[in-house]
Parts: sequence; structure tokens; C-alpha cells
Amino acid sequence: MPLELVREKPVLAPVILQTVFGLDIPYDAATLSSESFAGLNPAELRCDATVVLDDPKKPSHGIIVESQLKFDEDKIFSWPAYAALLRHRHRCGATLLVFCPNAAVAERCAQPIDMGHPEWVLRPLTVHPG
Repeated sequence: MPLELVREKPVLAPVILQTVFGLDIPYDAATLSSESFAGLNPAELRCDATVVLDDPKKPSHGIIVESQLKFDEDKIFSWPAYAALLRHRHRCGATLLVFCPNAAVAERCAQPIDMGHPEWVLRPLTVHPG
């Protein structure tokens, strides 16, 4: 499972973002961070994994890693919360990376999520085998 690989080697998350999506995020280290956002919000919000990229002085970027076997309509509400809360916790930008089993699920999960504010759209980055 890609998620387990990221948990074992967090550096894979930024490598995938750079290799597949061309996102070059500078960092010196990639470490796992807590998946729970309960301390920041009364509701229990838990993603599959988070990776925090560090530069010499502070966190430089956070990556939320999700594994989706099928499209889940509820994720259009939880994914933006994950990104906002990770950004809040570490005071840095956040990217959502979603592992999918096939192109159909990846395409569905990659649909832009309109946040209702002008130009504020979350575009999940999806990868699948093949």
C-alpha cells in the first residue's frame, strides 16, 4: 500500500509531489506528524497520514496523505478541514495527496472542491497505479 510506504518513508510524499505533479517544495527533512486534528477542533478529524517538510528553521510545508478505495462524498468536507488545520498547526502551506486504486477513483477524487470564497478551491492531487 502506498500509504504504508509513506508512513515508513515520509520522504516519498514530497518525491511523489515533485515527480508526478511538478511541485518543487524546498525542505531538508520529511517527518511524520500526528494524523489527529482533535486538539484543534472539537470534532474528531483524522486523516490517514501527515508528513511535515522542514527547512533549517521551521516547518516549510505539510502533506496530508489519504488512501481512497472509492470516492467518499464526505471527503469534500473533511479534506479542506485537514488542509486548513494542518496549515494552522504548523504555520505552513499544506497539500493533499490521495492514493487511489485506479484511474476512475482518482479522477473522481481529483475533482476541485469549491470552498465558496472567490478563487479558494482545493484541488486534491491523486495518484494511482498504471
